[in-house]
Amino acid sequence: MVERREVRLLLACSRPRLDTAVRTEVAEMVTLGIDWTALVSLALHHGVSPALLTAFGEPSSHSPIPVEISAALRQYCDAARERNTYLAAELHAILSALADVGVTALPFKGVLLAEMLYGDLGQRAPGDIDFLVRPGDVTAACDVLLARGYRDAYVSSVTMTTIQHELYRRYQCEYQFVRARDGAVAEPHWAFAKRTRAMDLDYPAQFARARKTMLAGVPISAHAPEDLLLLLCVHGGKHEWERLAWIRDVAMLLERSADLGLDVDLALARARKQGCARVLLLGVEVAHRLLGAPLSPGIRQAITGDRGVAPLADDVAARLFRDDRRKSSDFWVRSFAFNMHERLTSRVRYVARTLILPRREHIEMVALPASLAWLYYPLRWGHDYVALPLWILTRPLRKGRPSRATT
Repeated sequence: MVERREVRLLLACSRPRLDTAVRTEVAEMVTLGIDWTALVSLALHHGVSPALLTAFGEPSSHSPIPVEISAALRQYCDAARERNTYLAAELHAILSALADVGVTALPFKGVLLAEMLYGDLGQRAPGDIDFLVRPGDVTAACDVLLARGYRDAYVSSVTMTTIQHELYRRYQCEYQFVRARDGAVAEPHWAFAKRTRAMDLDYPAQFARARKTMLAGVPISAHAPEDLLLLLCVHGGKHEWERLAWIRDVAMLLERSADLGLDVDLALARARKQGCARVLLLGVEVAHRLLGAPLSPGIRQAITGDRGVAPLADDVAARLFRDDRRKSSDFWVRSFAFNMHERLTSRVRYVARTLILPRREHIEMVALPASLAWLYYPLRWGHDYVALPLWILTRPLRKGRPSRATT
């Protein structure tokens, strides 16, 4: 991790508990001199700009933050609150339309976390409308979104057949829809991670454990807090925890565990049964290391007992604020994703599925009947391991080919 003052200040401001010690630390760093432009840029990139305003408080004559920076942050939070209020209303409309066709959906992330964890729709950067549905309800969910003016965000001239969609849903975890008139993005999920990730979670149990909660004054169904913790850790882990906002969400959830009825030890026990204990332990350890999130004695012991957690947490901390960091990819086997699995069988499944299973671009290449759907496997192998390498190897020859003379 880059040890510059702006990074340390951003981490301090993002802590879930801004007690006297933290506020004193913040004040001391500010007196040493801060590059405010660099600090705000970091906060925007990592989605934690509202944390700065919370940490510095309302502007006053004694405030250490420049007036123009404070005003910009206040404007940002007001805009975030307005946008999230709009997205909350849209989420309610989607959930109502889904209920009308008999579909139960569990929203997560986004505006739900803004209200549940921070108690203010202006305290979390606006994002997508994410919700989980049962696999058998995906088509109905897509139809509802289409009826509300959304369109598939995947750029392609191909319209997939029913067989192609079935194959896509077997290996992927979500669709992304966008609405042109307001820029709203809605993502119906039937899993939290692609099948290549080898995180085969018990989704029926998540629906069975769902609880009623309030969002913008309206009751909705949402995940039990133990399931919410795991899904946040799965989401952050599959993206290698590249944004501080995701770490802050986990830290805040742990901080508010008593208020929300979260039993972290129970969450770990359930994750262990599903082969995802290290995924959860990594998420809470990163939140503890970087933002001081509280950990129960049982969780501390579990982290100490899993020798794979510390190296992964070290990697997250070392790369979080690196300027040359590359975004994670699901296309190839990655050591971070490989090492998140504590079981050998899960590691083998991850490698095999990553190397074998077709992606959407392979499925769209040709519309095959159900009886020939198995051909998508050799199609992927031929494309990725034969045609693509040959195309790359011959690129210099094609570039050096003289143009045909004209007469």
